[in-house]
Amino acid sequence: MSTLPNATAQARLMGKTQRQANGCLLFTGAVGGNGYGKLWSGTKVEPAHRVSYMIFNGPIPDGYNVCHTCDTRTCVEPKHLFATTQAGNLSDMRAKGRESRGETHSEAIRRGWTPELRAQRGKQTRQRMENQRVAAAEAAGVPADYKHCPRCVTWYPRSNFYKNAARYDGVKPYCRTCSSEKDAGQRERHYAANKERLNAESREYYYANRDRILAKRRAS
Repeated sequence: MSTLPNATAQARLMGKTQRQANGCLLFTGAVGGNGYGKLWSGTKVEPAHRVSYMIFNGPIPDGYNVCHTCDTRTCVEPKHLFATTQAGNLSDMRAKGRESRGETHSEAIRRGWTPELRAQRGKQTRQRMENQRVAAAEAAGVPADYKHCPRCVTWYPRSNFYKNAARYDGVKPYCRTCSSEKDAGQRERHYAANKERLNAESREYYYANRDRILAKRRAS
């Protein structure tokens, strides 16, 4: 049986949510690479929807998954969550037509993951995540090409996000302002933690390349 979240977990959870017109309660905090929200439950970091289920619906039996009736991974609305076994999860997936099947699946089993199959599966995954984003945008009442920034909890046009070819939608998860602030904070923390080493390396580089550096300065 799962360990129930502590008393402050509910406040942290509800402080990072946004109600949608379709009834979903989207988690606006940290989101993992699998598309599910992440939240500290009091003992460890857990998927936000599991924390929500435990707070409002009770303990999760051992070996059970928490699934969505709405199929929106960041939704933490207790009424949209249900606990089931892995077999039940797979049955729900098949019933909703989300199972990987056909030539792609059978060929992957017979031949292993070739580059072509990886590319095809990646395309399918990106399309599914894009469909989820469009559905969330429509539920929020914004244009379909808008993207949600979980850091400032605001919808923006895609042009307001830096490009990132590794992401399914081709842009970073945070808006330009939040991304810059996040990167600046990381640089400051990195410098503070490695100040002496970085300064020593900078001095060493300067003295090793002093003549070239001074010549370049005089030329400019």
